[in-house]
Amino acid sequence: MTPSTVMDAWAGRWPVPVKVDGALHIIRVTLPGKQGQLSAAVGQPSKDRKNEVAQVLCMVKLRDGVQRQLLQTLVDGCIGPALGAKERRAVLNWLIGVDFSAPTYEFRRTSGYELLANHNSDENFALNLFAR
Repeated sequence: MTPSTVMDAWAGRWPVPVKVDGALHIIRVTLPGKQGQLSAAVGQPSKDRKNEVAQVLCMVKLRDGVQRQLLQTLVDGCIGPALGAKERRAVLNWLIGVDFSAPTYEFRRTSGYELLANHNSDENFALNLFAR
């Protein structure tokens, strides 16, 4: 998995311009319905290690709280390109089991990555995937 692979998957789902800022590739898109405004970034460990993914960040300015459809969109569309199909299902099931009705943060750790789900207010929700 490379940053370009992740960006290509994002471009296929959300055809918006990509901003490159050092080792980060960033998109901003309004999600359908009341899901909110998504800012997503994929980062490489350094400029000279362009074929490695160090992290994927998906942050949403919420319009209607953390709903199942939003979680599905973020898992399938944002962090999904960095995960296999089986792992996407496992992550989605884990997220659905978390109570996001109030601000909270939860961690999921595997041998391949660490995932932070952070609902820090009624207005923001983020998934941060860090490669190990």
